Amino acid sequence: MHPDIAELPGILAYEWLGCDSSTMVDSNANRFFEDWYYESGTGQTFDNYTREPHYGGEIDEVIRVRWANAPGGFASPKPGTTSLRNYANINSAVEFVLSLLKHQPSDASIPDLKGSEITVLSPYKADLEMMRKQLA
Repeated sequence: MHPDIAELPGILAYEWLGCDSSTMVDSNANRFFEDWYYESGTGQTFDNYTREPHYGGEIDEVIRVRWANAPGGFASPKPGTTSLRNYANINSAVEFVLSLLKHQPSDASIPDLKGSEITVLSPYKADLEMMRKQLA
């Protein structure tokens, strides 16, 4: 994905993605995510689903935004439709969300993360529909 396209959701809707000064303010959701990623080590297992940038950009080590590109996946539309779906990416995103929701913070002062505080973006409606079904 071209970097300008990748940045668009943050510019339009998600202030905390690095497009706004509010990213400098720590939040409970960010503290929870960092605990899950660093303290439990679980988050680092999902680094296998990231890839180097295709357009020569620098590798982004920031963990607040994770781009999933599961190895071995390919996209194809459901018969009779045009929206692509990639089950490798769908399953990795669902596994990622479930792992977050199951995490128990190592620090009791960090409140649990609510499902409503997690955002999963996909350019394909079919992917989103399948993720919703798996997470319902």
